Order: sequence, then structure tokens, then C-alpha cells
Amino acid sequence: MVVYADVLIFLNTIVNYYIVALTAKVCKVNKKWYRYVFAAFAGALFSLYIFLPKLNFILEVIVKLVCSFAVVLVGFGFENIKKFARRSVIFYLISFLYAGLMLAFWSIFKPTGMVIHNSVVYFNISPLILIVLSAIFYVVLVIFKRIYSHKINNTACCEIEIYCEGKSARISAIIDTGHSVGDLFSDSEIIFVSENKAKRLFSVTNPLFLDEKMKKRYRAIPCKTVDGTAILDAFRCDKAIVLTENKSYECPSPIIAISKHINSFDYSAIISPEILEADKEKTR
Repeated sequence: MVVYADVLIFLNTIVNYYIVALTAKVCKVNKKWYRYVFAAFAGALFSLYIFLPKLNFILEVIVKLVCSFAVVLVGFGFENIKKFARRSVIFYLISFLYAGLMLAFWSIFKPTGMVIHNSVVYFNISPLILIVLSAIFYVVLVIFKRIYSHKINNTACCEIEIYCEGKSARISAIIDTGHSVGDLFSDSEIIFVSENKAKRLFSVTNPLFLDEKMKKRYRAIPCKTVDGTAILDAFRCDKAIVLTENKSYECPSPIIAISKHINSFDYSAIISPEILEADKEKTR
């Protein structure tokens, strides 16, 4: 069967777009749609290696990894090595799942309008049919993800910008309904931040080595967890801005409590939903 390069790139761009968009949903990334289009097109260009002689297994894996890294960089950018690695793995797994389904379809039904070479799938069928099938694949996986996520997680994700002494940091966070820690001496909101992110914002977190400005901001926050009661180092900051999909919420003079137990690829901070409710009360 004759394989046309322009048709190959076009069809793979369509398929890749759904895969990139699904990866974004799984990784909870919110980028502009045109970045996903560019990423899909970049991935489609790699499909041209269908015209090369049959590759051995190692070369095939290398090409797939390079393709995955390139698509992830174009679609999502580079924030840190952990997020980049996680997004690359998820993109590769979703692509692998899609390719596996296509291979199973090809093995069972042996359609005359379908070719698989160097793990690249080429369809000599109507683009409309391919778009519809890819859309169905996308919708099914999105529904599965939402059902699965609802069962294991009742938290929402957001971004939070923290400002202190002329410095600022943007951190991925979750809004946790189980967060009920408050300040005994004021109405300030308490935000839990991982130790690594806190060091980037405050430089020094050990109370024994603080300068005069940071000593005035220092607090000791008692916190009760499932493991018992602990005293966390904390600092009063100038402000924090919580960024959700629909709105931003400003939190004046929050207290940043440093936690050594936040070790997640998805988030580095935990906030209370009361921050959002407090902001609503101010705007009434």
C-alpha cells in the first residue's frame, strides 16, 4: 500500500493532539490549546521514520523516548526535572496504550487500509473516521480518569504565589478539606509548604540562623496529625495569591508552615478551602 507523507503527518497530528490533551488532564496541566497543537505536530513529524528500514528494538525505544521528550517540552514546557519526568512517562504510557489498541485491532481484523511499520500506525481511511475514533478513545479515558480520581481523591489542585521580603515563589498546591489548622493568636490562614520549596523562598529556615527581619516573622505552629502532635517552623509572609481555573484569591499575611511530609510530584503545598471562602466574604 502507498503511504503518503502529508496524510501521515495530518492523521498523526490529530491523534497526537488527543494524546497530549489527555496527558495534560492526567497531569493536571493547564496550558494554551495551541501549545498542544504544536506538540502534536512535532510528534507527527517523528512518524516519518515509518519510511526507514525496520529498526531494531533498542533504536525503536530511543526514537520513542526522544519523541516523547520533545512533545512534552513543546506542549508543557520545563518546570523541574520531577514534573518533566512524570509528564514524559505518562505521555509515553498513553501513547503506548493507544498503539497497543491499534496493534490489537490490526492483529484481529487485518484491515486492508492499515499499516504498522516501526511501530508507526498509518490509516488509509477517511480522516473523519479516524478523528471520531480518536475522540471516542479520548472521551473514554477521560471518563475513566474522572471516575477513578473521584474515588481516590477529593481534593482540588491550584497554583499559589507567595510573597515575602521582596521574594516570591509559585508553587503547585492542593485545596484539602482535611486541613483545619489555624493560628491561635490571629485569624491568619496557614499554608503548608514542602521543605524544599520553603528553602527556595526563605533561604534559611532554621530558627537558630535567621537574620533580624526573619526572626520577627518566625512562628512555631503546633500541628496534630495521624502520627501525633508536632511543632512546625513557620513564617508570616506578606501575602499569597491562590490561582484556580476560574479565579484568583488573595490571602493577606498568611503563615507558611514548613512540612517535611509533603513529598508529591503533583503538589508542594496544602491550603484550606477557607481561604477561598474568606475571599468571597470580603467581596460581598
